[in-house]
Amino acid sequence: MAAPQRRACEAAERRRIEVEERRDKVGLLRERANLPPLARQWDFNRAAESAEYNALAACRGRSYGPTGLYLWGPARTGKTVLAWCLIQEQIERHLRRCLFSGVGQKN
Repeated sequence: MAAPQRRACEAAERRRIEVEERRDKVGLLRERANLPPLARQWDFNRAAESAEYNALAACRGRSYGPTGLYLWGPARTGKTVLAWCLIQEQIERHLRRCLFSGVGQKN
């Protein structure tokens, strides 16, 4: 095998390993995030399709500090789904550790 082909193969193998390691890390972060099974199917795209969220545009794509985020408002306005989406995004995009804690949630 010629040197350029060998280098291309080696680069492709390194990239494959990086992708696999990232996927494993995302999986581990999701497991540790304390998300209920239903939450794992939600992301900002699905939330945008299912309802009109006033806070959706304000929250999407933002980075949040280590102290947490507190959502409040009337019942059935999408706070929990918004929290799930934020956690999924922080894990996927930034590989951040997150922990979901809902009011009255059994751990």
